[in-house]
Amino acid sequence: VDPPFVSSDRWNRFELKRAWWSNFVEQYEQDVTDERDDTATISSQDPAFSNNKSTIEKDKNQIVQKGPRPDLLPHRVQLSAGRNKYVLVRAFLPPGSTKANDNDPANYWFVKSASPEESGGPYHGNVARELREWIEACGFEVHVTGGGRIDYDPLQNRCVVYGFSYGFGKGNHEWAAKV
Repeated sequence: VDPPFVSSDRWNRFELKRAWWSNFVEQYEQDVTDERDDTATISSQDPAFSNNKSTIEKDKNQIVQKGPRPDLLPHRVQLSAGRNKYVLVRAFLPPGSTKANDNDPANYWFVKSASPEESGGPYHGNVARELREWIEACGFEVHVTGGGRIDYDPLQNRCVVYGFSYGFGKGNHEWAAKV
């Protein structure tokens, strides 16, 4: 019995050096390289520069806060009415950074629930995506500690936390209810 895959001498090897699309690819690569090399310059004779000179000088004197910005963090609790998936998220300072204020906590906790239509998909990861991106943009590190489901009825002011997430594991339901 012959093996199922036997090499053949009938196959030819070839190399395509140029094709009808080669010029387009070369032009695209050149454009990308040129964009990286371009730098914006402002001339003092530019009328837009001379009109906004005082604004630019004011901007130079403003204090720019670097590092984590707790004042820009989203609301700690974001619940959607109905029976939806939720995630419990912990935001913390990156290693080596300092608190902006001594009264700021070391960890910030967030609870977010959303329907698949609101979050862009049926998974807990979809619920967590926007919240994670927002917190990371504020300079914090993010860890999704777990998830589950929340049945939230704003009219009766009632919230039931239960279930688990296949992707993040079971969230601490008691902690989520406290937040």
